[in-house]
Amino acid sequence: MHTPHTILLLGYTCGCFGVSQAPSVFFKVRFFCNTSAHKRQVHFMTGFNGIVGMAKRGISTYNNASWWTFNTTILPTEIEHENHTAILPLEVDRTNEDDEYRRTPWDGLTVFPFYKQTVAHWTLGTDGRWECDDHHYVWAATQHLVWTR
Repeated sequence: MHTPHTILLLGYTCGCFGVSQAPSVFFKVRFFCNTSAHKRQVHFMTGFNGIVGMAKRGISTYNNASWWTFNTTILPTEIEHENHTAILPLEVDRTNEDDEYRRTPWDGLTVFPFYKQTVAHWTLGTDGRWECDDHHYVWAATQHLVWTR
């Protein structure tokens, strides 16, 4: 398990924590990732109860693609002040709940919580894959951040 690290950014708290270490009182979750595989960046936030609940408890039961496509707000990125440039989350067509091979109730935000099948994934180390809006570039360096507010 990672040691908790906290960074305050625009009123959000960013950290690496296990579910038991996550602050229980928050109502929004913000996502960011980038990779050396391409120049796109994922940057969005949501206050949707299903996604906030996954962040709080790490339980992904009932996760649904529509949670990610209809309940998110796209945010600007820092690269040349451009807006969010990624495929995800607006084109999500699958979630960890759809993957019977890997699915467990505790997949939370780490094991393919949202993706566009064979095109773009968000995953944190599943099967050695760290992916940010791409598909199976295991050699790429990635940075994934999740903030709560």
